Amino acid sequence: MIYMNLWKIGFALLIVGIAIPIGYGLYQFVLTPIDWYWRISILFIIAGIITLLASAIQDKTQSTTPEEKY
Repeated sequence: MIYMNLWKIGFALLIVGIAIPIGYGLYQFVLTPIDWYWRISILFIIAGIITLLASAIQDKTQSTTPEEKY
């Protein structure tokens, strides 16, 4: 049980560590003076990629390994 808790804590720290620079980059990106449609388009693309990755991770964690029968 302790192993799984450390595993989840490690992934949470990793995600937070990756999210901080990405969030700051998006914050700077929103402040740059470019046309609004480019900004919205790129943000939708990024949101779609993040959603697809989250869906893949969720499917991977919910899948069960087949049981071996002898």
